Amino acid sequence: MTLSELKQSALESTTFRGHKMAPWSDFLAVSRCACKVCGMEVSVTPNPAPNDIDIGGPAVALTCHKRPARYIETTWEVSTYDVWGNARDGFEVNDRYRHGSITLRLQVQVNNVGTASEFESAYPSDSQIRNALGLGRYKIDTDGDDLSIYVNRASNDYPEGELLCTSHKSLSPIQAL
Repeated sequence: MTLSELKQSALESTTFRGHKMAPWSDFLAVSRCACKVCGMEVSVTPNPAPNDIDIGGPAVALTCHKRPARYIETTWEVSTYDVWGNARDGFEVNDRYRHGSITLRLQVQVNNVGTASEFESAYPSDSQIRNALGLGRYKIDTDGDDLSIYVNRASNDYPEGELLCTSHKSLSPIQAL
């Protein structure tokens, strides 16, 4: 491949990983550039030595760890409970009331940054969960997984309701339906 083809290929790879690359610097037989956000570099060599590579550097292999926040839109089925009992004897859910669906905009988190097992996930904040269920500003406990969230009042374990994600196959790692 020519030097310009190698540079183009390297830029495609770094852009895919979320980097914003600065202009190329040419030095002898190597061209280099660095991400303007995180500083990771990529280098290209049109005629690499034996057992060497033509495109390399952390910017090609790793995701930009200082990239701007990213969000995804998710749809959740909202249900609240009819609850029997009290804090002393315990609570029991008698019935579940569905309140339709809502859309939540979730911030994407990058997990295991800089490793081979890096992945993205998203999860609603406590504030988003409280708003979806129409709860006051008290502490809640959540249980479940990335797609099913069961909510209890933290002070006495009173069951408040649940959110079930209907727009994604998984939110950790993120997989749309």
